[in-house]
Amino acid sequence: MMNKYQIAVRFFKRSLTPIYLNSFTKGFCKRYDDKLNDLRELVDRATPQKPLLEGDGYVDGELVYDIAFCPNCDNAFECEGWNWGDPYCPKCGQALDWGDDE
Repeated sequence: MMNKYQIAVRFFKRSLTPIYLNSFTKGFCKRYDDKLNDLRELVDRATPQKPLLEGDGYVDGELVYDIAFCPNCDNAFECEGWNWGDPYCPKCGQALDWGDDE
């Protein structure tokens, strides 16, 4: 299921593509593509992604995941740290989906 930002990018691309391909100048097309890429970057950051988990120890034979990394910028989250379970990465703003991993 797409979120509202993904729908906006899709609409923006579909509704303006025939117009800019047929009648706009090359300079405008470049600016259009740049802004569309900016919007895609925002959409990607607003779409929650699971943090990458890493473990470095065992308890009762089970690996304990006590470090997580932002999938966008590799910012580290310590299990006992203040930012574990935050909905967004404090470094890059990536939305995070901790799911059942909290």
